[in-house]
Amino acid sequence: MEPTAERERLEVIDILRGFAVFGILLVNMADFKSAELYRIRVPGEGWDHPDGWVQHLIRILAQGHFYTLFSFLFGFGMIFMMERARERGKRFVPAYVRRLLTLMLLGLVHAWLIWFGDILFSYAVLGFILLLFHRAGPKTLLAAGLLILLIHTAVNGWLYSGPAPTPEQKEAIAASHRWWEEHSTVVYKSGTFGEVTEQRIHDWTYLNSHWYSLWPPLLAMFLLGAAAAKRRVFHRLDSSGELLRKGWRWSLGVALVLGVLEYVVSPVIHPDPYGFRLLVWIGNNIGDPAACLFYLTSVALLYRKWGNRLRPLAPVGRMALTNYLLQSLFFTTLFYSYGLGWYGEVEAVAGLILTVVFFFLQIFFSRWWMGRFHQGPVEWILRTATYGRPVSFRRGN
Repeated sequence: MEPTAERERLEVIDILRGFAVFGILLVNMADFKSAELYRIRVPGEGWDHPDGWVQHLIRILAQGHFYTLFSFLFGFGMIFMMERARERGKRFVPAYVRRLLTLMLLGLVHAWLIWFGDILFSYAVLGFILLLFHRAGPKTLLAAGLLILLIHTAVNGWLYSGPAPTPEQKEAIAASHRWWEEHSTVVYKSGTFGEVTEQRIHDWTYLNSHWYSLWPPLLAMFLLGAAAAKRRVFHRLDSSGELLRKGWRWSLGVALVLGVLEYVVSPVIHPDPYGFRLLVWIGNNIGDPAACLFYLTSVALLYRKWGNRLRPLAPVGRMALTNYLLQSLFFTTLFYSYGLGWYGEVEAVAGLILTVVFFFLQIFFSRWWMGRFHQGPVEWILRTATYGRPVSFRRGN
């Protein structure tokens, strides 16, 4: 099987990946700089100061919207790669299995040695399930993706609609979270590299112990992305205009309704954070994919008119994996003890400024790099493992 040639790439997909890289950094910044993982959110808290406004706006406009977008593009990418293999008469499945195994290894290295919030390992595991659908048609993929979302929402909604914890249970949970928040802050801020690594692995294990909440929506978005690729929605933007506009209207409506329920209605009905779990769950599980599709269709429609203005995002997207890992490497070094040790000291407004500045630097760096190389360094590793031989790296070779 041969690598995908540059001329065969879809620029709008690269732009969407670049946009997703920015959104992921916007959301991940909170966990880079502080022990957000162990904080219990209280509805309506924090609107009385600028940092609280930034936290809430990021939560409303970005939280959960961009990893779902990245997941959609992952599913799209599998079908795109499969179609290229078929056109050349090459075997797809063995190459894709090698790709997933390499991605799994990269994810473990990222999670254990750089940052606990890795998503690559989960993508690799779920990628094997996605592979089972590689021969399915667009209608089957669409139906399977929507069915997973609905079943997941119904089952967990039923579980979450049960009795709230007793006051004693709430206090025990809160005490445990406070302890881990304080402990992880001390370790990340002043611990040895070994202690930081031990804490990273603990946090990664804790995060992934909730796989039953995290993984089904990812798989659903994989399938929806694969359906879009089979339907060739982004291959023919001119003929897909009406479909994109319809998707834009529906996704905006669903995202707005569920967003209002989650962030406006539920805190009023249930000021206790345990009391509004059901509405939050529905908002997360249906509202987040809807917001993702709203962003996706918005960018695709804007690209049809203002492609030149969005084009600077394309190099970022072409080396999205490298840029994603660079974000983790840079900011953990900035915040952790083996770097500048700023962990727990940077508030939300400063974090937003750091996010915007660093992403602009990534835009310029990606443009410079892609002018000299065919792909990012991590993409080169992944492609070399996928195709079983070194692929072209430097331009002109």
